[in-house]
Amino acid sequence: MAGNMIVHAEKSLATPCDRGILTPVRILTFLFLLTSNAVPAQEFSLTLQALTNAKFSVIEPGLGHNETNLSFGQNNTYSLTYCISGGCSGEGGIFEINKNKLFLTLRACGGDGHDPKVIPCFSFGSATCEIERTPDSLYFNFALSCSSTRQSPDHVPGMKASKLILPFPHTAVRPGSKRMANGVPVISMGMTTGKTTDDVNIRKAPSITADSVSYLIPFLPPVSQPFVPKGTTLEVVARTEKKEKVKTWENYWYLVNLGLNREVWMFGEFLSIEN
Repeated sequence: MAGNMIVHAEKSLATPCDRGILTPVRILTFLFLLTSNAVPAQEFSLTLQALTNAKFSVIEPGLGHNETNLSFGQNNTYSLTYCISGGCSGEGGIFEINKNKLFLTLRACGGDGHDPKVIPCFSFGSATCEIERTPDSLYFNFALSCSSTRQSPDHVPGMKASKLILPFPHTAVRPGSKRMANGVPVISMGMTTGKTTDDVNIRKAPSITADSVSYLIPFLPPVSQPFVPKGTTLEVVARTEKKEKVKTWENYWYLVNLGLNREVWMFGEFLSIEN
C-alpha cells in the first residue's frame, strides 16, 4: 500500500527487462484520424459530404483486434463493423439526415458464428445519431452519439447499453488545452510520442506516495512486471499543471498510455518527449 512504499525516488531499482519485447503502442480508448485543430461547435453540421469524408473509429486496448468502425457511402448507405479479439462481424443499412440528426435504418446483419473468424452479429439496430460535445474527454472535443432501441453488449468497443459513441474526426483536443483527469487538473499533450530513458514506475495518481501499477505487456497471455523498462515507447496524453520536486528532481507528472495500461502516471524525469 502507499504507506509502505519507498518515497526517496521514482526511478525503479529493479533490473532491466531481459525479454527484448517492447514495441511502439497505440492504445487510445478512442483512436481515430485527427488534425490538431479543434472545430467550433457552430461549424458543425451533419451533411452527406461530412459523413462520407469522415472515418468514425474506436480502437480499445487489449489482446487481439478490438475495434468498431462506422462508414457512410454516397448512396446513403452505412456500414457498421466491429472486431473483438480477432473475430469480426457487422451490419449495414441506409441513413437519412434531417435537422442535423442522423437516422440509421438497419437492413442486414452478418456473422452466424459458424466461421471462427466471424462473430455473431450483435445488431446495434436502427438508431438516431447526434453530435455531442465531450468536455470530459482527454482526446476529442466532439463525438457522434447514436442511440438505439436495442440493448448492445458492453464489450463491443464504443458501445454501452443502447448507445454507440464515436469520436468525430478533426476534433482532437489541442495541445495546451486544460482538462481534468480523474479530478486532477491537467494540460493536454496532444497524444505526443515519448520514450522512457530509464527503468521507471507507473502509478495510479501523480504522486510518489500513490500506489504503483504493474506494467502489462500485450502478450498472450499478458506479461506483467513491476516497472517499465528503459526504451519503452508510449503515448503522452497530458501533464500536471505544476512541476513537483521528487528527491533532487523537479518535473511534471505525465499521464501516459502504454502496453495494456491506459491513463497511468509517470514522473517526467525518466521520460523523453518528442517535439
